[in-house]
Amino acid sequence: MPQIPRLCPSCQTPLIFSQTGVDLICPNYQHCLEQVLGRLTYFCSRGLGNITGLSEKQLAKFIELFGVSDIPDLYNLPLDEISKLEGFGEKSVQNLSQSLEKSRHIKDYKLLAGFGIDGVG
Repeated sequence: MPQIPRLCPSCQTPLIFSQTGVDLICPNYQHCLEQVLGRLTYFCSRGLGNITGLSEKQLAKFIELFGVSDIPDLYNLPLDEISKLEGFGEKSVQNLSQSLEKSRHIKDYKLLAGFGIDGVG
């Protein structure tokens, strides 16, 4: 019989059972890289925030370089610094800026779903 994991494979935080007692979860909501990356990727997806130019790979880079950890951080990205990064030209940064601006006007239900609140949506 396989062993139940004790530590989060991403951040090594001890895992706990959810309130239902069924799901094993990482309680390190704010600082677990995989959780942060998953939430941001979900929010940026086409069906929600529709922020083109923010792939999972790019989001991981922004988490590492700029400390992005939640949705408001996306709207405070240092675009001038991003334009200096490899793979980001002036045009791609301009497109990212426009995409972020468009996402400020998404429908309320998409914004709410994008927050990924457990049990809401």
